Amino acid sequence: MAIEHDLLPFLEWLLPRIGVRLGALGSFAVAVIGLILLGIFVSYLIAALRHGPSEAFYIVAKVIAEAVGQDIPNFSFRRTTAIARLAIQEAIRRKVLIGFAVFIVLLLFAGWFLDVKSEHPARLYLGFVLTTAQYMMFLVALFLSTFSLPTDIKNKTLYTVVTKPVRAGEIVLGRIIGFSAIGTALLAVMGLASYGFVVRGLSHTHEINPDEMEKLATGGSGESLAAKGRTSLDSHHRHEVTQRRRDAALVKTV
Repeated sequence: MAIEHDLLPFLEWLLPRIGVRLGALGSFAVAVIGLILLGIFVSYLIAALRHGPSEAFYIVAKVIAEAVGQDIPNFSFRRTTAIARLAIQEAIRRKVLIGFAVFIVLLLFAGWFLDVKSEHPARLYLGFVLTTAQYMMFLVALFLSTFSLPTDIKNKTLYTVVTKPVRAGEIVLGRIIGFSAIGTALLAVMGLASYGFVVRGLSHTHEINPDEMEKLATGGSGESLAAKGRTSLDSHHRHEVTQRRRDAALVKTV
């Protein structure tokens, strides 16, 4: 994952701007609406194959009407959070933290494979941690969502849940919230570990040797004096430096 552009400030990235970009919240809303419409369309196709086009339309419309007329008004936040807490406990029992352990191992040995002589070490380190965290979270979310329901059916955990006064929408939403909470917590810890890795990998200092600076202009009192040169070699790279002095002020440009 190459970083081609500067990173936007958090609020500017999160909030949409009309006529410019959707922002993270706008993109999320569009994705949710698109998935809902896609789910309705796929449900209609499956029902049409089983019962015919006209009967499928009636079935899908009936389900939507029941969801809007019964599930949403009778929604219980308490039952949903209980399902979410159960999903978190099940994810922990399934050793979901192994994904974080793998991420840490990759960070520990990344220094052996990264090009330390790169001309853009910041892009290299940031690209590595962002790409690694992205794929690790994708795999964790994939395994959690894929094996959760079959495992519950095999262990008959789901049969116990559905016998309680819990609606199907609350079960689905509770699991989504639980898995999202697990993913958010893992992503936060990965972010802290990535921050330490990048700061430690890029931490270095350069020195300037005045004897190696090439004078570019000289003048009398009040006129600017300029010199140009390079810093010492640290972390396999140097910086071009320009010194300007006007009166008693000294400005260094790297």
